[in-house]
Amino acid sequence: MPAHCAPNKSEAFAFICPSCGAEYEVVTVAARSHMRHRKNGCLRCDAFFPAAEGNVFLKYILMAPQRGR
Repeated sequence: MPAHCAPNKSEAFAFICPSCGAEYEVVTVAARSHMRHRKNGCLRCDAFFPAAEGNVFLKYILMAPQRGR
C-alpha cells in the first residue's frame, strides 16, 4: 500500500450499483489531507458512485458483475 494511504479501522460494507446491479464491497481508506478525490465509476456500466468527503477515500471492489435477474 502506498505510504500516503493507510487502512481505516472502519468495516467494509456492501454496495450495489443503482444502474446495473453489480455488487461491490466498499472499504474506507484514510488519506493525507493534500490528496485529491477522484470519481469512482462502475466497472460494468460506467455509472458514477458517491465519493467520500474529508480525509477518507472509498475503494470499490467488484464482487459480482451483476445481481440475479
